[in-house]
Amino acid sequence: TGINAEYGGQIKSTLQMGNATSSYELKITPTLSSPKELLKTYCSGRFQKTAEELFSKYPSKITSQHKKTVYKIACQDVKHEGVIILSRWQPIPILNEFPKFDESRFKQQQDVFDYKPPEDTDQVNWWVNFADSHLFVAYSGGLFAQDEMQVAEHPVLGHLKEALVDEAKLNAGLKPLTIEDSSPSPILIRGAQRLCVVHTDVNKNEGRPRGLYGNAFASASIDAVATATKQLKKPTITNLICMAALGGGTGAYNDSQINHLFATAYTSFVAAKVESHLALNQENESGVKVPRCVIHTGNWGTGAFGGNKPLMAIIQIGAAHLAGVELVYHTFNEEGTIGYLEGYNIYKKEYAFNTNTEQFLKSLHERNFSWGFSDGN
Repeated sequence: TGINAEYGGQIKSTLQMGNATSSYELKITPTLSSPKELLKTYCSGRFQKTAEELFSKYPSKITSQHKKTVYKIACQDVKHEGVIILSRWQPIPILNEFPKFDESRFKQQQDVFDYKPPEDTDQVNWWVNFADSHLFVAYSGGLFAQDEMQVAEHPVLGHLKEALVDEAKLNAGLKPLTIEDSSPSPILIRGAQRLCVVHTDVNKNEGRPRGLYGNAFASASIDAVATATKQLKKPTITNLICMAALGGGTGAYNDSQINHLFATAYTSFVAAKVESHLALNQENESGVKVPRCVIHTGNWGTGAFGGNKPLMAIIQIGAAHLAGVELVYHTFNEEGTIGYLEGYNIYKKEYAFNTNTEQFLKSLHERNFSWGFSDGN
């Protein structure tokens, strides 16, 4: 894939080797700083560029003819508009006490991401990118899982990746890595235009008897991919949370793995609150408008990475509860729904009203959740 060349062969992605080995140790704090202080202390790098500049100065490096077909349809006669703001974050210390649990802030839907715009003026929506440790690692080739689908439907992201590689040469805080030195470093992106939708469902009449998801994409005909790709006449704007789960584990999860995953989700969700604050207050760090931050997620880390669905649901629910954000969990299918509901019911019964964070994480480890298996996508 050429992904190691950018850093002299030193970086190996989750896609290649798995990264379930973790020695991560949590940092605990009694209080959470203001958005201004969080940005100053835990944001390791931040930059913004216009979409027009990204498309003109940083060509994407798509090699797959199938993805070139999607790109051509998506970008045909389109004016690339808006400003893209990217930030990369260091782990934010975990609050030691949970706030009061509000069941209305957690929703489950058996569907896929639709990227609908916010309903209210104070609402800021975020959509989780099920990232590799190396940002958008497979966007150029034939693979078409959730990460690659997002880049295909938001073509500016491929250009942004190449801009980030360039920026990282001057600012190490902007390396396109969502895990560095075994530590979470999630990347948040605001303002990406969604220009098309690619239908991945099974449809024999349209030439995709196996659908187009995952490895089926590259084996489909170019005509089938073109038929499945529909340009959006009215592009929408998407904010992304690029956070990497651990992958390739076996047996029961250990405490370091659980801590790492929780720190990843919590840092990502708190960072989304900070970026939502900046979005609502026109980048004024001291602005007084309070955003309604809504995180759209799903079966994070349970496909190619082989994560445990109930555990990954509990971790994201707990992180959202602690961070004080709303969570919409898109479970995709019945299997995903069953996994989510098992996790949610455990959380509601055992943990929602247990205020101590360290006890919560220790108890999760003691439940001996087992790793699953990769789905091959």
